[in-house]
Amino acid sequence: MAQKVLLIGNGINNASPGYRWEELIQRLIEYVDLAGKIDSNVKPFPMLYEEIVLRSNRKRHDENQIKKFIASEVQKIEPNEIHNAIARLGFKDILTTNYDYGLEKVFKTKINPYGNLGYVRENRYSVFRHSEVGKSRIWHIHGEAIVPSSIVLGYEHYCGYLQYMRNYIITGTSDSYKTTIETLMKRIIKQKRLGISWIDHFLTSDVFILGLKMDFVEMHLWWLLTYRAKAKKYRLLPIHNKIVFFVPRQYVEVDKAQFLSSCGVNVIPLKYQRTDRKNFYMEALSLIKKAR
Repeated sequence: MAQKVLLIGNGINNASPGYRWEELIQRLIEYVDLAGKIDSNVKPFPMLYEEIVLRSNRKRHDENQIKKFIASEVQKIEPNEIHNAIARLGFKDILTTNYDYGLEKVFKTKINPYGNLGYVRENRYSVFRHSEVGKSRIWHIHGEAIVPSSIVLGYEHYCGYLQYMRNYIITGTSDSYKTTIETLMKRIIKQKRLGISWIDHFLTSDVFILGLKMDFVEMHLWWLLTYRAKAKKYRLLPIHNKIVFFVPRQYVEVDKAQFLSSCGVNVIPLKYQRTDRKNFYMEALSLIKKAR
């Protein structure tokens, strides 16, 4: 039986009143003195981020300073009822695209800048990045606030990350890291040394996705789902795990749902009300608990 893991996105932070991503974006635009000069409503965020970096004053707000600002802002996010409910499920591995430490705060864990237990130490990418919190391993797959350089924001970072991911799966790490690791493809076939990267779980564990929009700008996740589907279809790898995606019923995008289904992802629409977001997440977590 496949291990069960949870992948959570920023939606869980919006389940109750508090500091929201949209507010952070506006504060960022003000921070770099571009208020009224950038339209933040019609662009995917990676494009907006690159525009902010390119149009900001290099001497006053270089990209390193911009990432540090974002890192400091997301640390204001506090856990809510959904974070607590997730912690009670007792997952051994929790993947998150969030940079903040909402889950860690639930466990009342002090954030340690040297707490990254990844098989390979990384400063920019997060193929192996994780820490242990209670009995769980938390994988910040888009980077984490305490290491601003690791935060994935723009197209350049997304594309570089995807290259590292592809090398890890198909060609090995010799061109990416000083530590040489046999390709994930070979290790899956041998059933050997699995679980050293969050990527392993997408190909070997049952993954429940919650609070993540799966926007098409998440090119690395779409590539990974496509790779998994083709590896299964053409019998390149023994793929037997399930991937389940929970989505608000009224926000189901037909083209996205159809492509997810073609990739072997089980899309589950649930009732959702903007005035009571918590019910959507609690219902999804109840279904996940039953599936375990």
